[in-house]
Amino acid sequence: MKDLSTKGLIRQVKREMLSIKNSIAPRILYDCFQALLGFAPGLSPPTRFYDYYCDMPHGVFTNVPGTTLPIAFAGEEIQEFRLFPPQSGKGSIGIALISYCGKVSIGAITDIHRKYPGLANGVCNRFTEEFNSILEEAIIELSKKKKL
Repeated sequence: MKDLSTKGLIRQVKREMLSIKNSIAPRILYDCFQALLGFAPGLSPPTRFYDYYCDMPHGVFTNVPGTTLPIAFAGEEIQEFRLFPPQSGKGSIGIALISYCGKVSIGAITDIHRKYPGLANGVCNRFTEEFNSILEEAIIELSKKKKL
């Protein structure tokens, strides 16, 4: 993905996320489960079925627009705000972006999974490299705008 610009990557992710969000497949699956389990709760699969699927490594990425005005807690203004997406099962990874008072924070949370023992460290080690790459690209874009 190094050959795509940051803007290009963001556009690609947006297209893919919109196609998932607008897909009818999750709704059909949900309705089928509701109909089946709602009328016959005894037909629910055994717990090991749920454990198997919840134990599969998966990721959650969320972006939350926060307040642009500072908020206070116990009479003190909150300086930074971070959050983490919900985790379900072992081996999951969550990455969260949140804006707060003109700043953006990134939070990452992950579990160690027997099949992917280095995943957490690998993701965290890439943050600095990727951030510096995006920052460099932003500086170049800003310098182009200043020349105009």
